[in-house]
Amino acid sequence: MSEDERESSGAAVALAFFLGGLVGAGLALFLAPKAGRETREMVKEFGAEVKEKVTPLADEMRKKVEQTVGEMRKRVEETLEEGREFVDRQKSIVTAAVEAGKEAVQRERQRLTGEK
Repeated sequence: MSEDERESSGAAVALAFFLGGLVGAGLALFLAPKAGRETREMVKEFGAEVKEKVTPLADEMRKKVEQTVGEMRKRVEETLEEGREFVDRQKSIVTAAVEAGKEAVQRERQRLTGEK
């Protein structure tokens, strides 16, 4: 596992832990015996707080994912190019071998038939 993958995994775990804590706090607000107006106000504040805290984490995760996807795309393109080059080299070798075989057959035919 590369260092980038470990960082992404660690960030995902941290984000999940953080979101779990926020969900737990939200449930505590709903389950606490309060008046409707107080509960609505607490929920509104809680929502604003969650948005304020989660937005930077989500932005960071998005940037890391975009960076990782970009790096993977580059690696795939490089690998494809290397594969094309390999196939072209092998094709040249096989073509040269076929041509050499044809020439050898022609020479052997001439030798056997006595042609020049």
